[in-house]
Amino acid sequence: MKALVCIDKNRAIGFENRLLFSLPEDLGFYRKQTRGKTIVAGKNTLLSFPKGRPLPGRNNVILSSSIPECEEELKGGYVFAVRSTPERLLDYLDEKGLMDEAVLSGGEAIYRLFIDECDSLVITEVQTEAAEADSFFPEYKSRFHITQELGPYFEGELRYYRRTYKKNG
Repeated sequence: MKALVCIDKNRAIGFENRLLFSLPEDLGFYRKQTRGKTIVAGKNTLLSFPKGRPLPGRNNVILSSSIPECEEELKGGYVFAVRSTPERLLDYLDEKGLMDEAVLSGGEAIYRLFIDECDSLVITEVQTEAAEADSFFPEYKSRFHITQELGPYFEGELRYYRRTYKKNG
């Protein structure tokens, strides 16, 4: 499993269930990295997707205690599954053989619950502090080491790097 995330200098990832930065290139990168894969997200992240619907061309596994558990084929041929506990979600991914292709996609609670299950992190690190933030990526630098750095990239006045980290040990 790996995590994909965009953070600011303070590891902030969002405010009021929205991304902090508008980075079209980074959204394109996310699409390429997740197409045909399984994304793991929380209910609020699902609600932040266009029209509050699962993303097409991917298996969407949503962890929520408030959505009834289900598994169904949706238009576009992708699967939407809801699992009510972290353990059940991990069992589901393992049963379906999806663990190696799974991509954590947020929000904060999902990253905190599953970061230790990740072999790698792909982090877009924006070189600024967000004006407002209410969700954060967990501390990771003590558990992961950098293996690749790309950039700098620029979107308007924003400068960012894309760094890949591998789990220590």
